[in-house]
Amino acid sequence: MVYNVQFSIEAGGAGLDRCLIAPANIEDAHRFTGLAHAPGHDVSERSENGVRYLRVACRDLAMLCRHLLTDICGATYDSEFDMRAEGVRWTGDDPH
Repeated sequence: MVYNVQFSIEAGGAGLDRCLIAPANIEDAHRFTGLAHAPGHDVSERSENGVRYLRVACRDLAMLCRHLLTDICGATYDSEFDMRAEGVRWTGDDPH
């Protein structure tokens, strides 16, 4: 199973973006919107470079991401993930 979660910074604020490219993401867009609306978060539909996406900017992006992965995508707490950062330059010490 491939999970795609995207965080980005727009207008100086962090947000979680749910890209509407994959058929599964398009089909579950209403579930994602409901998931985000439940605790009172606003969801906006946007388009960038011809790609539609749903964006949520809130204080607890990690919790929203966890609910997205477990409640909608079906990931479990022992699921393993690869992480890829694009356009981010790490300036801190390597924790390993």
